[in-house]
Amino acid sequence: MLVGPGGQERTAEEFAALLASAGFTLRRVVRTTSLHCVLEAAPA
Repeated sequence: MLVGPGGQERTAEEFAALLASAGFTLRRVVRTTSLHCVLEAAPA
């Protein structure tokens, strides 16, 4: 996330828009026991 220039935290809605611009749909967000989540996406 914040590793490269311009990196930022994003909401699920922001990730959905980003994925949509690349031809994918956000299927679900899986919460983990850590601070990270797993995003499941599929081709649109």
